[in-house]
Amino acid sequence: MKLFIVCTIVGIVGVSSHSIQDKSKVDGEIKKLPTEVEQCAIEQGLANINDVEETIKNKDYNNLTREMRCFTACVFKKQGLIGPNGTVHKNFQRPEIAKHCKDLSGKDECEIAFKIVVCMNRPEFFTDD
Repeated sequence: MKLFIVCTIVGIVGVSSHSIQDKSKVDGEIKKLPTEVEQCAIEQGLANINDVEETIKNKDYNNLTREMRCFTACVFKKQGLIGPNGTVHKNFQRPEIAKHCKDLSGKDECEIAFKIVVCMNRPEFFTDD
């Protein structure tokens, strides 16, 4: 279940991470995720990670609590997707998404992570060409 939640969190970022090409690196990243998700849940005081999964799955972004937003920021930071101040790293997502989502700002990294989630789940990024 934790891996499913992690995949959902990673899926939030728009089926990204084209920066990892080597299969062994991908496997290594997947093995690290559950621990990082669990650590972030503890750090942010989340009682139920499933709430984050459900809220995102339903695209009910306005119901992402402060704790859920900070949890997402924590996961993004531990994966090296955003910096400590919420800056998006270049290889965080596909180039077309990066162009639209990289310069988001907010009062802190939790708000920036929330805006990244919303931006990267825009329907135009998932149309077939």
